[in-house]
Amino acid sequence: MAERSIRGWVKQLIEEASAGQQRRIRALEAEVAKLDLQNNRMKEAMRRCLTCDYRLEILAQRRDQPAGVQLAGAKPPVSSEG
Repeated sequence: MAERSIRGWVKQLIEEASAGQQRRIRALEAEVAKLDLQNNRMKEAMRRCLTCDYRLEILAQRRDQPAGVQLAGAKPPVSSEG
């Protein structure tokens, strides 16, 4: 009889831990999605910046590409002329 109650207790502990882990995983997934969104927004802003190192790096990579080849996800640079 005591063995059954111990098994039930252990099973309950495992289920509670699993539920807690699932909640933590969902929270982490939401945080990753939020950070990805922020990262993408910052990249977009940096592409428009005229002095940003990220934009300068992208421009250098484009110069190194053969004609007609575009980097995945890269957008044409915004002209600094009026």
